[in-house]
Amino acid sequence: MSEILHATSGDEALGELIELTRQGWPSSRTDVPIGAKPYWNYKHEITSNGMAEKGVQIAKALLMKAKESGQDPYLALLDYRNTPRDNILGSPVQRLFGRRTNTLLPTTEHLLKPKILKPETVHKRLVEKRQTQKTYYDRQTKKLPELQPGDNIRLQTDKGWKPATIVFKAEQPRSYYVETAEGVQYRRNRKHLLKTGETFSYDRHDDNDIVNSDNEQTSSEDQTTNTDFRRSIRAKTKPRWHSDYEM
Repeated sequence: MSEILHATSGDEALGELIELTRQGWPSSRTDVPIGAKPYWNYKHEITSNGMAEKGVQIAKALLMKAKESGQDPYLALLDYRNTPRDNILGSPVQRLFGRRTNTLLPTTEHLLKPKILKPETVHKRLVEKRQTQKTYYDRQTKKLPELQPGDNIRLQTDKGWKPATIVFKAEQPRSYYVETAEGVQYRRNRKHLLKTGETFSYDRHDDNDIVNSDNEQTSSEDQTTNTDFRRSIRAKTKPRWHSDYEM
């Protein structure tokens, strides 16, 4: 562990990311440190904690309901802590204190006696529930095909899908290094890369000059337009109703 801490302590970009994770990201990308700017589009994935956010969401819903009904919010939290998840996991307060706590609901003395839940049993049950959730989630997912160096792809950015090329695959799973038309390399996850059948030719001196060889180039003769205007020589005939008026 000490070797890992020593190796990562000199990484300025990692230090900036850790600081942003603790203090929060600024509202504008221009205020982000230079080393952390490549991770701006993925700030939510870096700083998010699904279990913690879900707990905050549940607590907020309980407090809002208690406020709307005019009840004591602490009683709502007490009832939530005493609600068992199932017979094996028990309630949150049982896993923490090893016993149930008194509520406004009538409870027998037998249920209030201390009963320690074995950590091994609780851990095994949690793993089983997570595996069940994963099984249902994987029903509607599919594994994306791997990309090869030189493949032309589209890179997902905050401004849309940008043309790029695969440079090489990273050591980590589902991670690739890509190069854009400007010659800038990024490291991105596979889900942010879209393989296309396009063929791009990049001009490094002009960032906006991207040519798609699949489209035929229009000849210069077709692009020229005739700017000489002439009057129509068609004979003009006035309507009959004009004869009743002096025009």
